[in-house]
Amino acid sequence: MIKTTINKILLSVLLGSICFLQASVCSAKSVHDLKAAYLYNFIKFISWPDEPSTDIEIKLCLLGDDASNDKFKRLEQRPIHGHPLLIKSISQYDNSSDCSVLFIGSSEEKFLDEIFTTLGDKPTLTVSSIPHFAAQGGTIGFVTMGNVIRFDINLKQATKTQLSISSKLLELANQVVR
Repeated sequence: MIKTTINKILLSVLLGSICFLQASVCSAKSVHDLKAAYLYNFIKFISWPDEPSTDIEIKLCLLGDDASNDKFKRLEQRPIHGHPLLIKSISQYDNSSDCSVLFIGSSEEKFLDEIFTTLGDKPTLTVSSIPHFAAQGGTIGFVTMGNVIRFDINLKQATKTQLSISSKLLELANQVVR
C-alpha cells in the first residue's frame, strides 16, 4: 500500500517534470508525444561512464522505422545536463555509429540479436517499443497497459554496459529485470 502510494507520487513528479519541460505534452494527443517526453526524461536519469564534456552533444540515434520517430526528432537540440541533444536517423547500426542513446524502431524487431551482438558492452542506452524489449536484452522498453504507457528496465543490462540508472527512475518502472 505504501509502495503503491510512493510509486504514484513519483510517477506524478516525473509526469509533472515532463509537462514543465515540454508544455505541449500536457495536452498530449498521442502515445507518441508521451513516448518522446518519457525518452527525453529517461536520458536525464542516466549516467554514462565517461560523461561527455560540455561542448559535446548527446547523440540519440533512431534505428529503423517507428511511429514515434517524428516526435523524437522534435527533441533536437533540447538541453540535457548542459549538452544539446543531437538526433540522427540511421538505417543500420554498426560500431561507427557512436550513439549515446539508441532507439530501436519496431521495424528492427527481427534483428535484435544482431544489434545487441554488435553493441556488445558498449555504454549505449537502448530503448524501444518492441514487446518484451527489456526482457530480450534492451535497457528500457515501453509497455502499453490498456491506454497507459509504462516502461520496463533491464538493470542487469544497464550494469553490464556501465550505465547508472537513477533510483527515482527505477522506482517508476513497471518491472525491473535484475
